[in-house]
Amino acid sequence: LSVGRLVNVALGEDAAEVMVGAARAGVDINALDSLAALYPKKMVEEDDFDKNFMGYRARLINRLIETLIAAKPAGAIVCTNQVRDNFSSMPGAPDMPGGRGMKHYTSLILRLSREGWIEDQGKRVGFNIRVVCAKSKVGTPFGECLLPFRFRGDIDMRSLLLDRALEHGLVLQRGPWYYLTVAGEEHKLQGRNSL
Repeated sequence: LSVGRLVNVALGEDAAEVMVGAARAGVDINALDSLAALYPKKMVEEDDFDKNFMGYRARLINRLIETLIAAKPAGAIVCTNQVRDNFSSMPGAPDMPGGRGMKHYTSLILRLSREGWIEDQGKRVGFNIRVVCAKSKVGTPFGECLLPFRFRGDIDMRSLLLDRALEHGLVLQRGPWYYLTVAGEEHKLQGRNSL
């Protein structure tokens, strides 16, 4: 497994060139963080601050995606983006930098948002991430899940396993108490972290 990592590239065109080169070289996973941070050369080199730069970034991102698709990479290409407010439509309507081509070219769009804190003894130790599949050409779209992310840098697998056990009735919950039967013995535990 080879993973491509690109650090401190000043211009969007340079980032695009490195990404395409890595895709053609057969790197298994190419990651670009973030599309919204790509600055086209024209925007950086232009002296006129009053000039309207609308659409420059969208053209750059779409050209990058088109070139990556044409390179027929064997591995995955992962691009992170940021959700912005779209001023031309309803207030609060989310939109992604990169124009409408982003929605056309991508195979999978996942929207991530923070939803609630995870606390342990009154201290915040993480938060829940809601993942919604906004588009999928490779599977069923519009699915969603909740992932418990800990500040130590990982997804809390124990918590995910407990949620599945609760869903299937293997563990019962009444208030803060959890009841489970192991080898014919019933156990009563208080709190999620005691399991």
